[in-house]
Amino acid sequence: METQRLAVAVMHCEKCVANVARHYEELSGVAAVAVDLAGQSAEVTYDPGQVGVDDLLHALDDTNFKVAVMLEAGPHPFAADIAADEAERAAKKVAEAAEAQGEAGVRKTGAAAKTHAVPDGEGTPAADGADGPAEAAIRLAIEGMHCANCAASIESHYRKTPGVIDVAVNLANNTGRVVFDPAQASVDDMLAVFDNLAFTAELIPEDAPLVDEKRRAREAARAKRDRKVFGISAVLTVVIVAVGMIPGWHMGAGGALAGLFVPESTHVQAMFAANILLLALTVPVQFGCGARFYKGAWGSLKGGSANMDVLVALGTSIAFLFSLWITFLPVVANDWSSHEALAINEGMPYFETCAMLITFVLLGKMLESRAKGATNAAIESLMNLTPPTACVLRGGEEREVPLAQVVAGDTVLVRPGEKMPVDGVVTEGSTEVDESMLTGEALPVVKVAGDAVTGGTQNTTGSVTVRALRVGADSTLARIVRAVEDAQGTKAPIQRIADRIAAVFVPAILVIALVVFCVWFFMVPAGSGGRLVQSLMPAIAVICVACPCALGLATPTALTVGMGRGAQLGVLIKDGTVLETMGNLTAAVFDKTGTLTVGEPVVVACDVPADALRLAAALEAKSEHPLARAVVAYANVVDLPAVGSFQAVVGEGVRGVVEGHEVFVGANGDGAGSVVT
Repeated sequence: METQRLAVAVMHCEKCVANVARHYEELSGVAAVAVDLAGQSAEVTYDPGQVGVDDLLHALDDTNFKVAVMLEAGPHPFAADIAADEAERAAKKVAEAAEAQGEAGVRKTGAAAKTHAVPDGEGTPAADGADGPAEAAIRLAIEGMHCANCAASIESHYRKTPGVIDVAVNLANNTGRVVFDPAQASVDDMLAVFDNLAFTAELIPEDAPLVDEKRRAREAARAKRDRKVFGISAVLTVVIVAVGMIPGWHMGAGGALAGLFVPESTHVQAMFAANILLLALTVPVQFGCGARFYKGAWGSLKGGSANMDVLVALGTSIAFLFSLWITFLPVVANDWSSHEALAINEGMPYFETCAMLITFVLLGKMLESRAKGATNAAIESLMNLTPPTACVLRGGEEREVPLAQVVAGDTVLVRPGEKMPVDGVVTEGSTEVDESMLTGEALPVVKVAGDAVTGGTQNTTGSVTVRALRVGADSTLARIVRAVEDAQGTKAPIQRIADRIAAVFVPAILVIALVVFCVWFFMVPAGSGGRLVQSLMPAIAVICVACPCALGLATPTALTVGMGRGAQLGVLIKDGTVLETMGNLTAAVFDKTGTLTVGEPVVVACDVPADALRLAAALEAKSEHPLARAVVAYANVVDLPAVGSFQAVVGEGVRGVVEGHEVFVGANGDGAGSVVT
């Protein structure tokens, strides 16, 4: 293997880096590629028997990049091009700043006075054109979404924004992906869409860590808050239901409370006191625990849409105001003498209805948070395949550093049993690496100096030093995770149907509730007691049970879980359409013999004497190789003899001394197993 350093110009962002790396990786004979954005260069490790330097120089002919051999000394071959490009971009920024100042009076009005910190270079080009990137894509972490209407509202506002090409909001993992034309809009314009919405969003950088600890802590705090609010609401609701609905408790509590103020209270006074007690218990539930629904409803209506919070707030508020009216009716009528003062609707408030509805919805929100956490478990387990630290050789010393501090060009020491922390090339030593997480192959692959290794794969037998080529967001595992996350953000055809329904769901439910109220009101005979309540309660029920949470959450959650679990098992699914189509498959064809196994080899035939097999099993018991475990299981010897001078020879086998015999167990040149004593 040989390594060639090339000058590549002009690269602007991580998308350019990925584009260059992809072109070289597609060349037959190229083992590894490391692209340096800051240095405008690339290092290519290749097999000179399959590819030459001339091939490397022409690998980017179909792109806008220039390539030349990078000399050890002297200026960058494209220094003039890089300087001209930087000057052009600087002039463009000055022009944009001047234009922004001219629009300052418009951008700083109303809610649009919010500011967004946008790091330089954010926004990934999705396609390159002759005059620069024709498309750019950003990923957003969105807070405040509750239902399908929330996601639909965000997408609707983006589609009305000039320059937006495509948008997809994932309710299951609270993220969004926006593709836009950088010639018409900027990243700041994309973030400004949230200025007039009830949601907040922050940019997810392209080089963000695989496991975002800040976001994970925020989600854990939200889940803890949801549990606390639900607990308070549940305790108060139990008391409200007990006082309001258990026979004898209502009047008993009311009579005792009224007796504190009126020694000989009437039936109406006792009922009034009981209702005041229920009111005092319901207010914290309605306006404390349920405050999130009022805030969400107001923000949704202000943004020009109606979401689940509107239904919950409207339904519980109607029941609460109706109960408040019934409670204070004796005061308004100024009649405390008889039950007839409460003749309208039989004088029964429905405070327990408000409390129970809010508590049940809060329970649903708590379970929803738990479900969302579970959807990300599979992808997080994939992220955790790389170790958190790496042993880096710097200044002749071994230093254990966080993986985030490893940079391209560092030399990393990987010991037996450890995972490869980075993508790179073996520079010293030999070992066998379990690459099953990447290729599905059950047997380890021999790696010697010059061979490429992938971060996250398992080192098994020997210690090796590896020169890091791709780290962080540029690593193979990071790109797999990014591909899975992008696929999770796509919409299946059936989800688009659900989105269309969700767009008109809330107005339709309100119309149905009004129809239900009118039907019941005219069906109940005029003048009969309870006519209003018999009409109002079914309408409230229609409003409160029709919250579209499941409508918008079911499909994206299924996509997220399915794709995450697939990635965990080594199956990458392109998008939601592919996953939905897979449900109609009747057969699958695989083109790689030997990959679809359980990964546990077994011995099916043996032509060595029993004594030799016993010696081989003793030696193989010291090895971690899958074939060694198969030999030990086949021999089925309980008391294995002791082994001395054990040595594992990478790619060949194992040797040692057993009962005075020098024993070697390994493979012949034709791949057949052999035992030599």
